[in-house]
Amino acid sequence: LFYPNIRDPKNFLDYLSNLNYNFKFIIYTSKAEILKPYLNSLSHKLDIREPINRDKLITEMSGVDFLINIKNKDNITQVPSKLIDYKLSKRPILEISSEFLPQEKINFDNFIKQDYTKQKKINNFEKYDSKKVAENFIKLYYLNNE
Repeated sequence: LFYPNIRDPKNFLDYLSNLNYNFKFIIYTSKAEILKPYLNSLSHKLDIREPINRDKLITEMSGVDFLINIKNKDNITQVPSKLIDYKLSKRPILEISSEFLPQEKINFDNFIKQDYTKQKKINNFEKYDSKKVAENFIKLYYLNNE
């Protein structure tokens, strides 16, 4: 999902609209309104798809060159669940802001060249495993009911 001024792809899509090489940017969303102004300028390069179930999505993501995460503005404490799915796909993750700053442009250009040295790292990934999360809920339950 996109949110104006919070998780907003406009600056990134403006940048993509001016690139002179061939690529495909795939977006799964049920809220494509914010993307409509780019349908002409990006044409076949912008592939908007309806959401699919999580398992199929992770499989689909595992077949792309890299994934892009547009950060939630002002959110530094939470890890979006989509990043866990991105990590499960085993593809490099480029994290950008809605502003799409000059350094992020350089990082994107490097990703296109398959230089993933600036990819998003997800530390302590194992703590997000569903079995570990369930185990922690059970521990919390017993701790509160002693």
